[in-house]
Amino acid sequence: MYFYDMFLPLSTMKDYVDKDRAINGTKGGIILGPSHDEGGIKIWQRTTEGDGYKLKGEIEGFEYILNPGASHCFRNIFSIINKPDEHKYDNWEDYDIPNTISIIDTRRTSEPKFILLDFNFSIVNKYSTKCYLSTIDRMNYARSYKVIDEKAFSICYVDLSPIEIYNTCNNQFEGTIARHEE
Repeated sequence: MYFYDMFLPLSTMKDYVDKDRAINGTKGGIILGPSHDEGGIKIWQRTTEGDGYKLKGEIEGFEYILNPGASHCFRNIFSIINKPDEHKYDNWEDYDIPNTISIIDTRRTSEPKFILLDFNFSIVNKYSTKCYLSTIDRMNYARSYKVIDEKAFSICYVDLSPIEIYNTCNNQFEGTIARHEE
């Protein structure tokens, strides 16, 4: 049994990774795995002391985790993209993910798989992810990060070309993110 803010030391998480029970999600990507109704996927976040991980919540399949660099640089774009009530519809259907999209596959036949994350990540709900998948994935690729120490990271600018915000659910172009170094 797991509970919020439960602590597990690095050695335990290393053992989980070695036994394929945990996956490093720090680079971000779309999640493949169970829905919330099916038990979801537990998120373990590295502590600021760097000595272990704490359980911070649960995500579900088809949500998207943005890496810390993208989360920091594009935080103002989330008010445009991450609108679960606006994008939600009653008859959810899984969909095919293009092979160009970053994937974090947590599916298992036995015990649940955990996702290990560093600090300052963002999660886009599955409905908004479906509508903006290409835009979100480009944002995640465009900015990355390098850990300086347990409490700090620096942003790496991978791609500065503009990103189009395109909603595939209603086939509408909604603008362009002009990217520059911050």
